[in-house]
Amino acid sequence: MIDFRNCCLTGTCIMYIDLEGADCRNTDFRFSVLQEIDFWSANLQNAQFQDCILNGADFRRTDLLGAIFTGATRGPDDAIPGWNVVNGLMVAA
Repeated sequence: MIDFRNCCLTGTCIMYIDLEGADCRNTDFRFSVLQEIDFWSANLQNAQFQDCILNGADFRRTDLLGAIFTGATRGPDDAIPGWNVVNGLMVAA
């Protein structure tokens, strides 16, 4: 399993990678391009995604409790099933 807990990945460009099941709790992804990333079943609790480009990122079955998405963008038809952004925080729909 990939372990990115508490990592600072601010301003990175990560595209077309499989992070299925990764532990990314408290990871700082701010200002990054995370395009077509497979986060399937990853733990993203309290991860920071402010001002990220998240086109095609797969967040299905992902633990997004406390994750922050303020200013993050996705394609117009690129929703995260079961989640809504409320005051910049992802909350269960």
